Amino acid sequence: DAIVGPCHLLRIAGEEHVPLTPPAGVSFDTVIAYRSVALPLDPAAPLMVAAEHGGAVLVLLYSAATARHFAQECDRLGLARARLALAALGPRIAGAAGEGWGAVHIAPRPDEAALLDLVFDLCQEAGSIPVPRSGKP
Repeated sequence: DAIVGPCHLLRIAGEEHVPLTPPAGVSFDTVIAYRSVALPLDPAAPLMVAAEHGGAVLVLLYSAATARHFAQECDRLGLARARLALAALGPRIAGAAGEGWGAVHIAPRPDEAALLDLVFDLCQEAGSIPVPRSGKP
């Protein structure tokens, strides 16, 4: 899937984005199309309730900024990371979430279709999403 030049591309990105260095013969313009605003997690949200009561929870992560924020919010709320499984769009995103999660899965390609295929497979595979047996880990 390499891009072969010469060509000029349009990159639609968020205000916070990873700088790219295109290969020889390829250039691009970046247009900022959105801004992400980090909001606090609601302790009463279904995700939090399920995690607190031993349910299987799989969290999809699409950006490193979101991964860092989610990890900080879990820590702020005292939610044990070991109770949650992560599915990340790529290794950089998974790494930004830090350590201690019940499981970390990475899409084989950095696109939404691959991430959703991974999630579908995980939901079919027993034990791929940790379910704490009892109490807080």
